Amino acid sequence: MTADAPRPPLPHRTRALLLGVVVPLVVTAAAWALVASWLPRLPDRVALHWGTGGVADRFGSVADLVTVTGVSAGSASSCWRFSP
Repeated sequence: MTADAPRPPLPHRTRALLLGVVVPLVVTAAAWALVASWLPRLPDRVALHWGTGGVADRFGSVADLVTVTGVSAGSASSCWRFSP
Protein backbone atom coordinates (compact mmCIF):
# COMPACT_ATOMS: atom_id res chain seq x y z
CA MET A 1 0.00 0.00 0.00
CA THR A 2 1.42 3.38 -0.91
CA ALA A 3 1.33 6.45 1.29
CA ASP A 4 -1.11 8.18 -1.09
CA ALA A 5 -3.66 5.38 -1.28
CA PRO A 6 -6.72 5.95 0.93
CA ARG A 7 -7.38 3.42 3.61
CA PRO A 8 -10.60 1.43 3.27
CA PRO A 9 -13.25 2.32 5.85
CA LEU A 10 -13.48 0.14 8.90
CA PRO A 11 -16.55 -2.12 8.71
CA HIS A 12 -17.62 -1.42 12.29
CA ARG A 13 -17.31 2.36 12.03
CA THR A 14 -20.99 3.03 11.22
CA ARG A 15 -22.19 0.79 14.03
CA ALA A 16 -19.78 2.45 16.47
CA LEU A 17 -21.03 5.89 15.41
CA LEU A 18 -24.64 4.83 15.85
CA LEU A 19 -24.18 3.16 19.24
CA GLY A 20 -21.52 5.49 20.60
CA VAL A 21 -22.79 8.90 19.50
CA VAL A 22 -26.29 8.87 18.03
CA VAL A 23 -27.98 6.70 20.67
CA PRO A 24 -26.56 8.66 23.67
CA LEU A 25 -27.57 11.97 22.08
CA VAL A 26 -31.11 10.71 21.33
CA VAL A 27 -31.49 9.35 24.88
CA THR A 28 -30.24 12.66 26.31
CA ALA A 29 -32.63 14.67 24.14
CA ALA A 30 -35.51 12.44 25.26
CA ALA A 31 -34.49 12.87 28.92
CA TRP A 32 -34.34 16.65 28.53
CA ALA A 33 -37.76 16.67 26.85
CA LEU A 34 -39.19 14.58 29.69
CA VAL A 35 -37.69 16.89 32.33
CA ALA A 36 -39.01 19.93 30.43
CA SER A 37 -42.52 18.44 30.35
CA TRP A 38 -42.36 17.65 34.09
CA LEU A 39 -40.73 20.95 35.09
CA PRO A 40 -43.84 22.58 36.58
CA ARG A 41 -44.42 19.53 38.81
CA LEU A 42 -40.81 18.89 39.92
CA PRO A 43 -39.71 19.96 43.41
CA ASP A 44 -36.79 22.36 43.95
CA ARG A 45 -34.52 19.43 44.86
CA VAL A 46 -34.59 16.29 42.72
CA ALA A 47 -32.78 12.97 43.10
CA LEU A 48 -29.68 12.75 40.93
CA HIS A 49 -28.27 9.37 41.94
CA TRP A 50 -29.54 6.19 43.54
CA GLY A 51 -27.42 3.75 45.52
CA THR A 52 -27.40 -0.02 45.24
CA GLY A 53 -30.31 -0.33 47.68
CA GLY A 54 -32.53 1.82 45.47
CA VAL A 55 -32.39 4.76 47.86
CA ALA A 56 -31.54 8.22 46.51
CA ASP A 57 -28.15 9.31 47.85
CA ARG A 58 -27.52 12.52 45.91
CA PHE A 59 -29.86 15.46 45.42
CA GLY A 60 -29.62 18.68 43.45
CA SER A 61 -31.52 21.20 41.37
CA VAL A 62 -33.17 20.54 38.03
CA ALA A 63 -30.27 22.42 36.40
CA ASP A 64 -27.90 19.88 37.98
CA LEU A 65 -30.00 17.07 36.52
CA VAL A 66 -29.86 18.53 33.02
CA THR A 67 -26.12 19.21 33.35
CA VAL A 68 -25.36 15.65 34.49
CA THR A 69 -27.21 14.13 31.53
CA GLY A 70 -25.53 16.56 29.13
CA VAL A 71 -22.06 15.80 30.45
CA SER A 72 -22.74 12.06 30.17
CA ALA A 73 -23.83 12.36 26.54
CA GLY A 74 -20.97 14.71 25.75
CA SER A 75 -18.47 12.29 27.21
CA ALA A 76 -19.81 9.45 25.09
CA SER A 77 -19.75 11.64 21.99
CA SER A 78 -16.24 12.94 22.61
CA CYS A 79 -14.92 9.37 22.78
CA TRP A 80 -15.89 9.02 19.13
CA ARG A 81 -13.70 11.95 18.19
CA PHE A 82 -10.60 10.39 19.70
CA SER A 83 -11.13 6.82 18.49
CA PRO A 84 -8.75 5.45 15.85
